[in-house]
Amino acid sequence: MRKLAGFIFIIGIVLIAGAGMFAFDSYMTDDRRSVVHGEINTRLDDGAEQYEQNREEGCRRSGCGFFAGISSMTVAIRDGIFLSRPFDPDTVFVETRGDWTQFPYDLEIVETIVDWEIERTPVRISTSNRLLQYFDYVASLRRSGSVKIYAQDDNLIVIAVRVLNDGIRAGKSNSAQQAADVPIPFVTIDGLPVRDYPKINEVGIGLSQVISPVDYQHLSMDFDGQVEVTIVALAEDADIIEFLSGLDVSLIVDSLLQRPAGYTAGVGMIQNTEHPETPE
Repeated sequence: MRKLAGFIFIIGIVLIAGAGMFAFDSYMTDDRRSVVHGEINTRLDDGAEQYEQNREEGCRRSGCGFFAGISSMTVAIRDGIFLSRPFDPDTVFVETRGDWTQFPYDLEIVETIVDWEIERTPVRISTSNRLLQYFDYVASLRRSGSVKIYAQDDNLIVIAVRVLNDGIRAGKSNSAQQAADVPIPFVTIDGLPVRDYPKINEVGIGLSQVISPVDYQHLSMDFDGQVEVTIVALAEDADIIEFLSGLDVSLIVDSLLQRPAGYTAGVGMIQNTEHPETPE
């Protein structure tokens, strides 16, 4: 008798829930569904972005935030089912020419380039440490990122190629945001600027901040928020420029669903004579 009563109780709960869902569905017009759907996706995207940021700063999967972790997993499943990456990051790297040699990712080599040993903690803020954490993070991505190392005599260059969320979704809504202007780029490749950063390492924050010079060069390219290419090089500018002349950005751009603003196919590399450190 008790089992029968329990069964009837469960059936009653299911019927009540079903009636509630039916009433809710009747209430939800197409416009309301679109709004709710958009709000849910926005919250998931924000949570997934926070998860990615937490991981870049050195957190481990279990300590990156519960909601952020769930959001990242949900977004990965959603985009994996309905969307796909525009290209395989392993296929767009600079082809080795001359006596350049390509190697797979090796954290110790990147540590040698930046002259810093990685600290897996977000507590101590350091420019060099953040770069190490970033390269280590991109190298851990299964499908949307890859890192390669190049060597030539004493020259060392590491490149990370990462497909961002907008690189997967932008073509559906034409939503990719135009990259920030780079007034004096290191060079431009087919109209896309290569940005360089001050050769300094900042440790600490506020009054306790310590700034020291570094030997490595930090460069980046932003494909309108769809793809980012990050480079750290222990080499002279002339050697870096010669190396980058072999970077075929069309392999990236032609695969994107939204073409980056400023891209002009076939222009090639142009050195900026206004850049204080660019050789003639």
